[in-house]
Amino acid sequence: MSDYSVTGIVEKVLPVEQVKEWEKGGIVIKTEDEYNNLYPLVAFGKTMEKIANIKEGQQVTAYFNVKANEYQGKYYTNLDVWKVDVLNNASSAPKKEAAFQADGDSDDLPF
Repeated sequence: MSDYSVTGIVEKVLPVEQVKEWEKGGIVIKTEDEYNNLYPLVAFGKTMEKIANIKEGQQVTAYFNVKANEYQGKYYTNLDVWKVDVLNNASSAPKKEAAFQADGDSDDLPF
């Protein structure tokens, strides 16, 4: 089995669901690629610990396996995450720039 990785910004942290005796959650990573740039990664059971502290806006590298299952003639594919490295903790949201302030009195006109 091959291991895959993707680096990008966490666009969304998926809510935790209870599936029988297991917890299921995940994250969606958006890359800078023009097409096919969203990766919904799934975590089950103990691997939930790997994504517990991940927040939207963080830049991460996620390592995952591709898993496919057949159920009643239909095929389902998951990207099962097994490791996440946080590259930075800064949000990808644009920072607000400081408002322009002129030197001297604010009543002074330049003409």
